[in-house]
Parts: sequence; C-alpha cells; structure tokens
Amino acid sequence: MKNKLKNTKIIEALQNTNEYHVAILEDGSSVSWAQFISHISSYNSVIQQTFGLEGKKKLAIYFEDSYQFLAAFCAVLISGNRLVIPGNNLKGTCENLGELVDGFIGDFPETALSDINLIRSIPISEISAEKSELYIRELSADEPLLSLFTSGSSGEPKLIEKCLRQLEAEISSHELLWGEGIGDSIIVGSVSHQHIYGLLFRVLLPLLSGRTFYSEVLTYPEELHGVLAGFESSVLVSSPTQLSRLTDLIDWTMLHGKIKAVFSSGAPLERFHSLHARDVFGVGITEVLGSTETGGIAYKSENGSDNISWTAFPHIEITQDEAIGAMQLVSPHLPDRGIYQTTDRIEFCEDGKGFVLKGRTDRIVKIEGKRLSLDEMEAVLSRHEFISTCRIITMSESRQIIAVAAVLSSLGKDFFVDNGKFSLNKELTNNLRGNFENVLMPRKWRYIDALPVNSQGKLEHDKIKALFTDSEKPKLPDVIASDIDGDSVNLQIFVPDNIYYFSGHFPGTSILAGVVQLSWVVHYAQEYFGIKVSSKQLDAIKFQSVITPGKNISLDIKFNRDKSNIAFKYYCLEDQSEEISFSSGRIKLDS
Repeated sequence: MKNKLKNTKIIEALQNTNEYHVAILEDGSSVSWAQFISHISSYNSVIQQTFGLEGKKKLAIYFEDSYQFLAAFCAVLISGNRLVIPGNNLKGTCENLGELVDGFIGDFPETALSDINLIRSIPISEISAEKSELYIRELSADEPLLSLFTSGSSGEPKLIEKCLRQLEAEISSHELLWGEGIGDSIIVGSVSHQHIYGLLFRVLLPLLSGRTFYSEVLTYPEELHGVLAGFESSVLVSSPTQLSRLTDLIDWTMLHGKIKAVFSSGAPLERFHSLHARDVFGVGITEVLGSTETGGIAYKSENGSDNISWTAFPHIEITQDEAIGAMQLVSPHLPDRGIYQTTDRIEFCEDGKGFVLKGRTDRIVKIEGKRLSLDEMEAVLSRHEFISTCRIITMSESRQIIAVAAVLSSLGKDFFVDNGKFSLNKELTNNLRGNFENVLMPRKWRYIDALPVNSQGKLEHDKIKALFTDSEKPKLPDVIASDIDGDSVNLQIFVPDNIYYFSGHFPGTSILAGVVQLSWVVHYAQEYFGIKVSSKQLDAIKFQSVITPGKNISLDIKFNRDKSNIAFKYYCLEDQSEEISFSSGRIKLDS
C-alpha cells in the first residue's frame, strides 16, 4: 500500500498485514483480509470511474449487509470523498438525499432515484482472493468526512457531521472498557450499521480491533439463536426492541457461557426486559447512553441490584446545569472541547461515582397555566398495577390537553376485558388525582399492545400522536393483549369509534364491514406468523353478529400448515359466560 498515514486509526487498520477473517457471511462462508482489501480496491476503482479522481464528492451509502457496507465505507474514505449514511433507503429518504449528495452506492431502489449516479453492490464472488494494492488519499482525522442522520423519533431527522477522530476516540473507550473481557469473540448484531450505534459496535470496532463480525442483521429471535449457537464465543449488539421480544419458547440455556457481552442502546431498556434478557443469555446487559449528536456518554451493566447508576465513558467530564438539572458534558466524542448541554435531567449519586436519569428538560409543559412534567406523570402512572409502560403527550384542540398511550399489565388487561374502557379510564384518572391537579388530568386514553418504536427502539412520536388524531383515523383496532402458542394466536382487541372503516360503509350506522374483518385477519396472520397471504380464497365464512364501536373482542387466528389455510374467529363473552360469535371461517393460502 502507498501513502502510509498515521493520523487516523482506520487507515492504520487498513494497512494491517495480519491475516484474519474479517466477516462471516449469511451463507456461513468467511471473508479473508486479502479479499476485504481487494473488495475495497474494487469499490474504489468504480467510484473513481463514476465520480472522477478529484474526490470531495458527497456519496450516500446504504447496504442491508454489514460487510458490503464496510467495504464501500472504506472505499469512499480512501478515495477522498465524503460519506452520507441514511437510516433507510425509503423513497422519501432517497428524494431528500438527491438534493444533498452527488451519488449513491449500495441497495438503493432505482425507481426512487432521478438522474443521479448509482453504484450497485459488488458481489464477493467477483472479488479476487489475492490482496490488491490500495492507494490512500491523505485524510484528516479532524475533518468532517461523514454525516449521519438522527433517528427522527421526535421530528424530522437531522444531518450530523462527524470526523474520524470522534469515532476513533469512542472505539478506543470501548476497547479499554470491554476489550479484554470479550477477547476474540465474534461480533453479532440485531441493529443496523446505518445508525451511529451499529456503525461503531458492529463494524468499526471489529475493524479497529481485528475481530470478526457476522454480516447479516438478525431480526428474529429464532435466527439469532441459531447463529449464536454456532459460535463458541460471541458478543451481541442489540436494542431494547429486540431484547423485549425474546421468547421463552426457545432453549437459550445452551448459549450460557458462550456469550461474553450483550449491548443495548438507542432507547431505555425496561428493567423487566433487562432482567429477562440476563436470564436468557446468562450475562448482564450493558446499556449505552448516547445519541447521534453526542456519541456515547455513559454505560451501565445489569447486575440484579436495585440501584444501578450510569458511569461516564473514559475522558468524558459530566457536570450539571443546576437551574434545570440538565446534564452537561465535555467529551472527545463531540466536535470540540466546549460544554455541550443535553436535554436529559440527571441526579448525581451520593458516592459521586455515577448518576441517574430523571427525565428530560424538554418535557415540561403548561396546561391551563399549570406546569406539568410529563415524565413525572408517566412515572406515577407506570407505578399503577394496571400499567406496564406508557407515553404521555400534549395535543392542541380547543385548548392544550393531555393524552395517554398505555400498555396494560396482565391485571390491567383483565380489568379492561371485565369492566371496559370507561371504567379503566376512571380508575387511572382517580389514581393520578392523588398527585396532580384536576386541570392536568388526561382527556384522551388509548390502550395498545406495545408503544410504537423504530428499528433503534426509539419511541416514534408521530405514530403516538396519530393514535389520537381524527384526521389520521386508525385502520386497525387497539391490540390490548396477544397470546401466541406455536401456530395459534389469541388477540384481545378494542374497536375504537374513530376507526377509518366506520365512515361510509353503512350510512347512519357504525358497523364494521366483513371485508375489513378479513383484512385484519390477513394483517395479523402475516405479522405473527411471518407468512405472506396473497390468496383471497375463502371457505366456510360466516358473519353472525355485527361489530360496533367500543367492543372488546377476542380474535383467534390459527395457521394450519398442513391444510395451507388460516382459520379465524371473532367473538366475545357476554356476562363472562355466554359466547357471542361475530364471524369465523378460513382463508386459503396459495400452495
């Protein structure tokens, strides 16, 4: 290789002469160091042919496969161009990127691009096993060479510029904290490398430390178990979304001792899920606090104790704005050494060795002239035995009001089914009155099976708001509870009065049309069984009673694999004894 530089650790890593397997691919094959360098060289050649030799172009890269992403990532850097890393490749994202970048590399849909250059992924099968020569342009560790987007969970995604110094400083902290413990483990991930957390932990940490990573993003618990079982020593890079969905139907005990560490970031991990995940994997979950803007700030590890505080990363100084309690930090993960104030309120531990989070400064609102901490109300409500978790927002109608989206506990679900929504609203409102004035009481309530989150596990504010917005009427019922048993699922659903389909089907009367009931069966069959229902052949369909607004209903769905059909039944229990059937039947699947 030419142009040996020492100002960036990523370039030093690419000049490494040690032979090891960079990645393990989905088919089980591995990529040697020589193949990796040759792959970078191939991408570099195409980039220069397509965009010229002068560099400084802004190139968006998106890949489903983490190995392909890393090869293209390195190629863009050494070619002297700039990286723009979007969180997804959706049409709207591509259209917005078209105004920001000079070209695209990777798995972008051509239909979403207009008159702009696209470089497709280069298959590993076309790469020589012989190491190629890399020409590396001069790079600066302090120049912003890449840009990432914030999650957009509370608004439009923002573009954040990063320099290599920031990323490399954080990876050095990871290695200092956990390197010895994880040894030469395989890095496995269930989060995307297109976001800062996955980028650092899943691809750049392995590159800089000489570890092998698994290239596929593992979404489902079954496939995650299968991959982890094949490695004697591994590290899991996960998220609260994934860790909250670990089923007990899988025997996870065979992984105990094999998994050296499990990381979680992107959103808070509920304590119940943290403890359950520790039992599943046999190792405490390490949560990482940070954001696209700040990089990593602090970490904490689940050890079963009641008081687990956050510890700052090495070389990070944390102070507090005493007026509002906001966390302030000076960090090498930031663009400069100035003081950065976050919107997280903190409280330092008495021993001075850590801190706890106390909500956010941007969630203080005024209702009828009264100040209210939405975090405080959420905390009070979540302590009620009927509530598992909740999110509280404000809405502007004729005046500012409070709206609650809540996930019910088992006791809460039983109360809902037995007594209805009105009684549950009243019970929870009365509970809040012990802590808040009447003017602050919630005016709208929605009960759902899970709070809407994105792939990083961050709450999606727009989707929560849409639960209460009549202009965006829901097309699905509220799923209060779900009970999955193999190829069968029982859903407890509530049919709100603002369902989209109540408008227009039966003038003057709100009745749920049969075709809508069938569409719900198809939707939930695909969601819970992971199957594609393209056929609409119906068998033994019966519509026996009408479904009207405000109903609590049971929906049974069974996937009959042998007969290749979906059986369903809508029903409820009247007075806890007499069953009322609304509809039932079977939907045949294409063989």
